[in-house]
Amino acid sequence: MAYPQRWHRDLLVQATLDPAVSRIAPVPAEAQLHAPFTIFVWFGGKRRLLIAVRDQADVHSASSQPDSLVVTRSFVLQEPRCSVAREIWATRNVIVPPGDRIRILRELSEHAEGLPLGRLMDCVRGRETDPVEVVLALICAGQAAIEARSHLSLDTTIRPSAVLAGAMQWSGAPLVRPTSER
Repeated sequence: MAYPQRWHRDLLVQATLDPAVSRIAPVPAEAQLHAPFTIFVWFGGKRRLLIAVRDQADVHSASSQPDSLVVTRSFVLQEPRCSVAREIWATRNVIVPPGDRIRILRELSEHAEGLPLGRLMDCVRGRETDPVEVVLALICAGQAAIEARSHLSLDTTIRPSAVLAGAMQWSGAPLVRPTSER
């Protein structure tokens, strides 16, 4: 999916890592708004128009669209959420050996409340890849989830993805707010 600015890529990454988002699709060119970046996202089976605006001054005009969600550049770039999402996304092409995947997912299935990253690293037996990257790659694959409230550490809690629907709404603030709630 094409994006005009780097922070739009960050938005796409964050939405991709959010277990509450089931699908992301481009808005057809003929339906594009004057906003710099719009996409469709599906939350709970419902399609919403996501409008990315540069600053707070643009929120009001963008929020006039029915059933839309508006997010600002400053929200997308908020730390540590932005850096953590980038760190996780950097592992998206890591090949996770089947045995490591099964051991990690078994551990997570037995601990719905999640486990520290350091403990899940112990499940990795392969020597070819960094154990941290193996665990983070499972997040990219949608098989595990993380709340990015602080920077990654050995104590960062990783949970089964089904448990954390909406987890990438990092730090309790919604990623975007529906216009009907304004």
